Amino acid sequence: MTSSATSLTGTSFDLSGRVVAVTGASKGIGWALVQALAAAGATVIGGARDVTGLELPGAIFLPLDVTDETSVSAFAEAATQAGVDSLVNNAGVGSFLPVQDITPAEYHRVMDTNVLGTLLVTRALIGQFQARHAGG
Repeated sequence: MTSSATSLTGTSFDLSGRVVAVTGASKGIGWALVQALAAAGATVIGGARDVTGLELPGAIFLPLDVTDETSVSAFAEAATQAGVDSLVNNAGVGSFLPVQDITPAEYHRVMDTNVLGTLLVTRALIGQFQARHAGG
């Protein structure tokens, strides 16, 4: 049996057999992505700092701090074992302070999550993607 979901454009899509890793999967856009991907038949490996109480058929939730290489490595290993073939780098934070109130620590919190986190997760999974998609 296959699953499919309908996009906002009304186009139906089937992701059966696909394994998608999603960072920042616990709320907001990340949670919506997890729901849509699972509804389309994908197996979703969702990572977030706090996965307490997260449950959804078709999804596995794992703790993930995208700014921590050890955490990223553990997430990538589990995703690789599950056969991950795509990644949505969704984890992100913002700072909405006046410029004069932004401290170096706040700057690093935002940049480490939004930029370094994307680099670390992508770097940890790129070998898996190259191996799975070699020649295709």
